Amino acid sequence: MIAIETVERPAKFPVVLSIDPSIVEMGWALFDGAQAQDIYDLRAWTYGRIRPKGNSIQDKWMDAGDKLDQATGNLSPEFLVCEWPASFVSLRGVVAYRKGSNYPMCGLGGYLMGRFGFSSKTVTFYQPAKWKGSVPKSVTTYRFEREFSKKASPESVRQIERMCKTLSDHEIDAIMLAVFWLCERYIPKVKRSRKKIVIPRKA
Repeated sequence: MIAIETVERPAKFPVVLSIDPSIVEMGWALFDGAQAQDIYDLRAWTYGRIRPKGNSIQDKWMDAGDKLDQATGNLSPEFLVCEWPASFVSLRGVVAYRKGSNYPMCGLGGYLMGRFGFSSKTVTFYQPAKWKGSVPKSVTTYRFEREFSKKASPESVRQIERMCKTLSDHEIDAIMLAVFWLCERYIPKVKRSRKKIVIPRKA
């Protein structure tokens, strides 16, 4: 018996909106699956950062939603991916929890979920340790450059190098958060099957 591997490839990629939430500076990334040859196709990606304005937390949520609505244009995301605070995983998280600074960030994720009409089945929240581990921002940037450069043309590699120098940590996080989600669901999956192969005897 010989194990034969067959690869299942997705028919198409979806439109995915990814958020690194903050009411100070929010990073966002949009992956347009219709434009993508693969997950690392730069033509499929738009991204940016938003500094919400307003006198109250609710005003800032609304402002972030308005600006995100403008940024996404005519595209209607099918899925939302958002980072979720890890309150008790690290000392920094515990301090943030006690100060209450995580609540506006959690609320922003919930507000955007309702604002854009996502359901529980189309929203994924990841704690940082799940999608990137306990690493500094520089490691996430390194991973971004490494993964996007693997099959890129020389021109695209130069663009990626410029992005590493000019994008904020929040934008890089939003892109790589979406990459993690896409890799979990849409990279080619290998299935192993065992088939009996008969090798003819030599005459």
